[in-house]
Amino acid sequence: MKFKYALIIALVIAVPLSVAYYLIPKSPVTFEEMKPRLIELPEFTVTGFEIYGNLAKGDYPTAWRNISDGKHLIDANCQDGFTYGIESYQKEVKTKWYYLAGCEMLSDSNLAEKRGIELTSKVIPKNRYVVFTYNGEITLPKIGGLYGYIFNEWLPNNGYQPAGFYNFERYDKRFLGAKNSGSEFELFVPIIKIPTQ
Repeated sequence: MKFKYALIIALVIAVPLSVAYYLIPKSPVTFEEMKPRLIELPEFTVTGFEIYGNLAKGDYPTAWRNISDGKHLIDANCQDGFTYGIESYQKEVKTKWYYLAGCEMLSDSNLAEKRGIELTSKVIPKNRYVVFTYNGEITLPKIGGLYGYIFNEWLPNNGYQPAGFYNFERYDKRFLGAKNSGSEFELFVPIIKIPTQ
C-alpha cells in the first residue's frame, strides 16, 4: 500500500521543482512557522519505475499508466518501510522532467529478473539535507508554495544553496492519501553552505 500511495500522490501533484518554480503562482499559505531539520544521509539506491518526458507534450499520463501497472510488484520488496519519489532536473530546461518512484529494495529480491519487468535504479549520493514535513491535503498551490519558500526564502536566508539538481520525497505510514488532511510526507533538499567572500 505504501508504494501505491506514493504513486497516487506523485500522479496527482508531483510537479518537478523546475516546473513548480516557474509555473506555480505565489501561495497565500505561509511556511515561516515550519521547523525544518538538517540531517546527513549516506549514499543509498532507489529502485523503481521511472518517467522522463516533456510536460508541454503531455507525456506524463502515459508514463504514469506504465508505472501504475507494476506498482504492486515492488510493494513487498521494500526493505525499510520508506517509499521515495526522486525528482531530477536542470533549471535551464523548464519542460523536461525526470521522476523515479521506488524504494530501497531487499538485497535478495531480484525482482526484475524474477518477474521480467524493467526497473531503474538511481544512486542518491551522500549529502546534507534540509527536511521539511508536509502536512495535510495535497494541493498544487500549497506544494508549489512550499517549493518556492524553500528555494527563494529559506535557503538564502539561512546561508545555504542547493547541493545538486535533485530533491526527493519520502513516504511512510504517516502518508494516508493525497486528499487526507491527516497525511504527512517529508521533502528532502540537498544543501551546501554559501561560500563566504
